[in-house]
Amino acid sequence: MDNMTADRILLLDAGNSRIKWGFAREGQQIEAGKAIPARLPFSHALLDRHWGELARPSAVALASVAARRIDDAVIAWVAERWRLEVRRISACKQMSGVINGYEDPSALGVDRWLGLLAAHRLSPASPACVADCGTAITLDWLDADGKHRGGVIAPGLNMMRTALAQGADRLSMAHHGSHQGPGKTTADAIAAGVSGAAIGLIEHFMQQYGRDCALFLTGGDAPHIAAGLNLPHRLEPNLVLMGLSIAVSDAT
Repeated sequence: MDNMTADRILLLDAGNSRIKWGFAREGQQIEAGKAIPARLPFSHALLDRHWGELARPSAVALASVAARRIDDAVIAWVAERWRLEVRRISACKQMSGVINGYEDPSALGVDRWLGLLAAHRLSPASPACVADCGTAITLDWLDADGKHRGGVIAPGLNMMRTALAQGADRLSMAHHGSHQGPGKTTADAIAAGVSGAAIGLIEHFMQQYGRDCALFLTGGDAPHIAAGLNLPHRLEPNLVLMGLSIAVSDAT
């Protein structure tokens, strides 16, 4: 379709494993689409299959921690198909009531930054923690005044499994889910170990820094990790897209 939907902005959250996308109008996320794998082979044909029938948006905004080749392919496809220039979003010193805690604000991953913007919008005037459970697990702490107090970065579930498989010849990567309690097979033991490591990290972080924080979980592995958490939490699968919508609206 070549018709343009007025004031309908296409939001792109390009991560290490997937491109999540959705539409926003007037700063509100209104529709989320099916994620696109951000792995090779990555081509215009792949984007045609996912976006070829979409109505032309009024604008396209991209927040990316993906490989440059992924960004370049997306930007070229948007220019060729819709004759639009993609607007790149990055972390900044302050936006929408959130103050970046990094000495170099631009060095904070844009996905972490947007997660904080969304958490602050969802939990205004109270502290919040964001756990993004994807290729890596990131935890970020936001105080009640909207100041980012810092965070941690650790391997995600699949990265932990991969490290075990690469470092120990007889350990298999066959099990990709989660397992609660000691495993009675090697696959279940690995699943229990990596899930337990992630859960323990989040619970330790919350005990040390986030006792009064609202905890938001996002990312592809968030449902697996949430199942074992003994903490109040809120699953927000599109938290980064929500933050991207806020950033676009705030900067307009």
